[in-house]
Amino acid sequence: MIKRTNRIALSAMHEIAFVWVRGVEGVRLFNTRTLKQIIPNRFHFHAIEKMQHRYNVTLLVSGNDEYVKVFSFQLGEQMSHKTLVPYLNIAHDEMLGGINPNHDKHAAWVISVDGHPIDDSSLIKYLEL
Repeated sequence: MIKRTNRIALSAMHEIAFVWVRGVEGVRLFNTRTLKQIIPNRFHFHAIEKMQHRYNVTLLVSGNDEYVKVFSFQLGEQMSHKTLVPYLNIAHDEMLGGINPNHDKHAAWVISVDGHPIDDSSLIKYLEL
């Protein structure tokens, strides 16, 4: 039964992007084809809580809405979501340190699973929603 649950959970994650924006509570999930926010089901929770994935990550940092730094990469090793979030927080802190301390700072990240990268036009739409 667990193998079946794992396969369904992994399949459910292939069209999902996770979006976190500083100042907005929680992480939101979006369907990568329709670009609409979704409510996670039990398979999404299973994949997030109990499985490890290779993530495609895009970190964004801006200062005074004048400029944006974007850093995209794919993790070479599988990570659990609990391990990934502190890793992203450290990476964001390093990027935020490079922005003028007098500027208003904004940060966000978008991640997807296992070889399904987020293109630039979709990335902008996620952050506008």
